[in-house]
Amino acid sequence: MSFGVHQTKVKGTGTDLRTLRAYVEGDQYRHIDWKASMRVQKLIVREFETERNVSTVILIDSSESMAGGAVDYTKFEMSVKSAMFLAKIAMEQQDKVGIATFSDRKSFRWLRPSTKSTHFYDIISFLGEVSPRGSKEIFWSMEEFSRLYTKRSLVFLITDLEIAAIDVMAAVRKLRTYGHAVVIVSPFSPWFEIHELELTPSDKALAEAISEEMMLHILTIKKDCQKFAVPVISVAPDDMLNVIANEYQEAKRVGRAD
Repeated sequence: MSFGVHQTKVKGTGTDLRTLRAYVEGDQYRHIDWKASMRVQKLIVREFETERNVSTVILIDSSESMAGGAVDYTKFEMSVKSAMFLAKIAMEQQDKVGIATFSDRKSFRWLRPSTKSTHFYDIISFLGEVSPRGSKEIFWSMEEFSRLYTKRSLVFLITDLEIAAIDVMAAVRKLRTYGHAVVIVSPFSPWFEIHELELTPSDKALAEAISEEMMLHILTIKKDCQKFAVPVISVAPDDMLNVIANEYQEAKRVGRAD
């Protein structure tokens, strides 16, 4: 397996056929494939696999910059909605879901993954008490999360990436060092701030200039994150829910989590 990437399926007594292999002492006779054994003139057994539950953790940037965006469509508000949507999907698939919000050292909050029936309501209550404030201490926050939760997990890091690329990469390196599979979902600020607004020609020109500068910053981070097999997906308000759901399902399909 690749460093930090973990299969969501393990060999065992499930119903999905994993592979055929030569019989070894200790294998159960009921797993022998007699037709395959006759063809090759030696005992062949069927090896099955069973799905293993994933521990999914959603880390939400709650710093002041996440308050930006059109009314009712701020980056933070849409991040919270996406987190609740993802949590619901993951829990319906019997996965544990943990939530953290981070900005400065005073504002880091953590809700451990759980399988209890009321956990989704705990998530709603937890997120309802958070509002965007403070600076973005992303490396310290990822270090704090890694200290509090050591289980290798599928981590969704939701942040606008409005911080130096070197700080982002230090945070990504920290998560990958602890074995987490990481997906970065980034609310792209210009798309949020002009959402459903009618702009004058001068405003449009300014927005395009800001968009170009921000996009270059994001592209630099994307390129650096490729070295750690960490995708970075820029999203707008209209596609954020779909993107985060699709990325989760793809991660499950290819086995990118513990």
